[in-house]
Amino acid sequence: MEELVYLTLEEKRKLEEKLAELERKSRRISQDIAQALSDKDVAENSPLEAAREEQALNEAWMREIRQKLENCVIVEQAEEGVVGIGSTVTIQDQNSMDEFEYTIVGDQEFMDISRGHITSNSPIGSGLLGKREGEIVTIEIPIGKVRYKILKVNHRG
Repeated sequence: MEELVYLTLEEKRKLEEKLAELERKSRRISQDIAQALSDKDVAENSPLEAAREEQALNEAWMREIRQKLENCVIVEQAEEGVVGIGSTVTIQDQNSMDEFEYTIVGDQEFMDISRGHITSNSPIGSGLLGKREGEIVTIEIPIGKVRYKILKVNHRG
């Protein structure tokens, strides 16, 4: 059985849009391949090789997205004050007292660490899921255990 992928409805729509974009790109690449094949000297046809490589990469992306869509579970917004996929969470390190804000995303496809996104299956993301505003949680991360206080939980939409 394939691994389930937890997505918000918005994330699912974005994956569907990305797949449609890749399918359009695939048709264009197929035209490029047909054009390159019409060149009589296919033995040393750089455009043909480049188009075939691009098509292989594009096909791999489409397979990956289709697999995610086939195995996705749409998650509902968590109750008020509870961390869920799609929540933006402000936490405070109980050692340094530094504050961090993260948005929990359901799939790595949507992770953008520069925008404060973390996946729901990352150590911090999974450690926060289901926890409530005001709770102090201990999370195992690669450098050891850390304690965070959940200061604020916001939900999109």
